[in-house]
Amino acid sequence: MVIENMSTVGIQCKKCKELWRVELKSEGGHISVFAAICTCSAILVGNYDTSIDEIKNNDTMRKKYLSNGSFEYLLLSEDELQMLPFLDIE
Repeated sequence: MVIENMSTVGIQCKKCKELWRVELKSEGGHISVFAAICTCSAILVGNYDTSIDEIKNNDTMRKKYLSNGSFEYLLLSEDELQMLPFLDIE
């Protein structure tokens, strides 16, 4: 049986500064990878460690989520996340 976990995070494209909401899915294992293309054509690739459950500060955020350098992860509340446009990922 595959257990799927979902994590919603905010990101900011470094090229155009656009803010996005992405939903990251995990189908087992600790490290999951994703990719997306921003509307400005920047390629956004990252991975995240599903074994780190709770984000307490920016250090924890840096350990859980990694970026190819084209974007940054944002620490946002659930309400703030829901206000961002959704970016479809692969």
